[in-house]
Amino acid sequence: MDAQGRPSVPGGIPEQQFYTPDDEALRDGIAELAQVIGEEKANAPSMVRRLVRAKNNGAWLLAINDCVFISYGAPEFTAPHLTENATTPIRFGYGLAEGTEILASDSNPEKEITRRAALIDAKEKRDKAYDDEARTAEQARLSALRKAQSDAVTYRQTEWESLTTLERFAFALAVAVKPHDEVLAKAIRGVAEQSKRCGPTVNGARGLPLDCPRTEWWI
Repeated sequence: MDAQGRPSVPGGIPEQQFYTPDDEALRDGIAELAQVIGEEKANAPSMVRRLVRAKNNGAWLLAINDCVFISYGAPEFTAPHLTENATTPIRFGYGLAEGTEILASDSNPEKEITRRAALIDAKEKRDKAYDDEARTAEQARLSALRKAQSDAVTYRQTEWESLTTLERFAFALAVAVKPHDEVLAKAIRGVAEQSKRCGPTVNGARGLPLDCPRTEWWI
C-alpha cells in the first residue's frame, strides 16, 4: 500500500468494499476461477480462501495482502522493525485474471511482507542472542563476585590487606616454601608474625621495628 493508502499494485479495491461469501456461494466462485487457471488450481485451498465478492456488483475477486508503504531508500526498508505494523496484512481485492497474474509476478505485495518478516525475525534472533550473551556474562560476573566474597572470608583477605608489604612477602614466601620445607616455612611465618605484634601500620609500615636478631643476621 502506498503513502496515500492505495494498493501497491493499482486496480485493487479496499477490504471494506468486498466480503467473503458462504461455502455454497463459493462453488460458483471456484467455477469462475477455474475458467481462468484451471479446475485443479482453482480448487486449491490457497486459492479458495482468497475468493471474495464485490459488494457493489457481486463480481468475484481474489484477495491479496498488501502492507504499509516503506520507501525503497528509507532506513526502514532494511530495518522494517522501525515501522509500526510493517508486516500487518492489508487486504485488497482484484479481478480473477488480474489477481492471478499479480500472485505469480515479482510485484506480488505478499512477497514484500515475507521479506520484511524475515528481516524482523532475523533481528529478533540477533537481539535474543545478544540478550542471552549479556545474561550469561552477568551471571558469570555475579558468580565471580560471590566467589570473591566467599574467598575473602575463607582466606582472611581483610587481615591480609592490613599487612605491610614486607609482611605479605614473608607470608607469601612461607606459603611457597612450605611444600618443600615446613620447618623453614614456619620460621619465615614467625618473622611476619613478630612484625604484626609491633602494632598498627602507619603509612604502610609498623610503628615499631622487628627485634634485632641476636645473631650475625647480616651474613
